[in-house]
Amino acid sequence: MTEIHSDELRFVYWSGVSATHPDESVCGDAFFVKETENGVFLCLIDGLGHGKEAFLAANRTCSVINDFAEENILSLFEHCHEALRSTRGAVMSAAFIHHPSNTIEWAGIGNVEGLLLKRNSHEWLPLRGGIIGCRIPSLRSCKLSIQADDMIVMYTDGISHSTTKKLIETIEPCDELAHSIISSQIKGTDDAAVLVARYKG
Repeated sequence: MTEIHSDELRFVYWSGVSATHPDESVCGDAFFVKETENGVFLCLIDGLGHGKEAFLAANRTCSVINDFAEENILSLFEHCHEALRSTRGAVMSAAFIHHPSNTIEWAGIGNVEGLLLKRNSHEWLPLRGGIIGCRIPSLRSCKLSIQADDMIVMYTDGISHSTTKKLIETIEPCDELAHSIISSQIKGTDDAAVLVARYKG
């Protein structure tokens, strides 16, 4: 089962695609996007494993982020950690684009990869080891400048890492990129999800 969603907000165009493990009926990977007064949160969550318990952990994470999206990005991880203590846990990468300053702040726990793709360069999201709901490290966010047409790409470990970079550098529209990654790079042994956003500037 595949879930697809694309939208245009004030600050970004975005597209998210998730694919369920072949043996399961629900997906434990989830994307979450929410616009605030000054910017937009972009989050990609991977509930540990797959199946119902992973799905419940990912859904609870989305609910917490929705409730606390007005807070800073590191506070979001703390709130999620407390809320997921009774679940299997999850890993997550999150980014906040602050429109007035044209900056992106992001952080990640686990192995949800994140990439900021610029015209002539790219930056990988620095990740810290841990499991939200079980154990999390002392977390620091990374802040970078961002300009119109820069792209943010995130994907879970159900996507092959080896050839994604080449794909990211050759396909530009958000929906086309998200669909191309999920269709050509999916491992097929786990849930998988991709979130792509282009900053409007």
